[in-house]
Amino acid sequence: MGETTQLTTLQRKAGAGRGESESAGMTPAKALRLALSKAAQDELSLALRVQGVTESRVNQPGLLDALSDDLLLLLLEGPQGGLGVGALDIQALAALIEVQTMGQVLKSPATQRRATATDSAMCAPLLDRVLQEFEGHLAGSSAERWTTGFRFGERVENTRLLGLRIDEADYRLFRIALDMADGAKQGEMLLALPADGGLNMNTAAEGGHNWAQTLQKTVQASHVDLLAVLHRMQIPLAKASAFKPGDLVPVPQSAIGAVQLEGVDGRIVGVARLGQQNGHRALRISDGAVSDTPAGGTDMANITSSVAPEPLMDGLGDTPLPDGDMPPEIPMMPMGVEGGDGLPDLPMAQMDNPPAEGIGDIGELPMAAMPMDLEIG
Repeated sequence: MGETTQLTTLQRKAGAGRGESESAGMTPAKALRLALSKAAQDELSLALRVQGVTESRVNQPGLLDALSDDLLLLLLEGPQGGLGVGALDIQALAALIEVQTMGQVLKSPATQRRATATDSAMCAPLLDRVLQEFEGHLAGSSAERWTTGFRFGERVENTRLLGLRIDEADYRLFRIALDMADGAKQGEMLLALPADGGLNMNTAAEGGHNWAQTLQKTVQASHVDLLAVLHRMQIPLAKASAFKPGDLVPVPQSAIGAVQLEGVDGRIVGVARLGQQNGHRALRISDGAVSDTPAGGTDMANITSSVAPEPLMDGLGDTPLPDGDMPPEIPMMPMGVEGGDGLPDLPMAQMDNPPAEGIGDIGELPMAAMPMDLEIG
């Protein structure tokens, strides 16, 4: 009995027979402390000490709010298509780069800069080792299901692109304060893993229907820049260089109902009519036909409305021009948009004529909600 009691006591002191790591007090925070210190020492011979770890549970928007474009953003690939996120601030990143390139961590603070693909390549081995040690410390615990199988995937340029990659799910977010090389630099690392691990098999087996819906929802939530073009015209360089504040540029009245909406590639994606709403200029989208030809194309039939002049450069008015007569000017071609039939266009040569009645000074158009109170016509 005495031997049995003594053996049991020794086993208890040695930790023999313990089941889950949690029974020994191995929490995720403690596992991260051990994983980071060991990985930094083994991979880089870097003395790294974890000063603090905070854990929180956030959704996808909350995770993106916790990150910024100033961080090195790394996508982590997990089992069944699960994705996590790793991030390093500039001080932590600089310490890892300096110890690999110069053999030591400089004591001066690093200058803020944007992370590069080279940075991610140099940090990937350490990150993989940290994740490997992290899951090893939690093997057999209830945390094993969401810590296992994650490794470095790729660098992501910014948080906007990151939001298009990660799932709309809950994440376990760890913020880790780091001290490197005995105080030479202090930085922060963020680690976010899906709260329930990778995608479960039931979700994966649902097939492409849910995947297509998720993709459609993500694409439709993307930011799109559109340019509203009231009118384009061609004029001789001599007249363009003579422009000064207060000069009036003729705009045909038919252009009011033919405002072109262009994408970033110059392709016309819609037609609108200029109007007002609540005292602000506004656009009403019309049913006008949309051309497949980019606004900057070379379609000679529509060249006056599709080719934009190059922007003027400062000081162009002082540029000497060759002697000789200027080529004859081409009058404006009708816009050909419904609502503008029968309205004469102003010829190009009459630069002193006032603009179309009712337009006023066309600056940046502040948008307002539809329907409009008034249409300019």
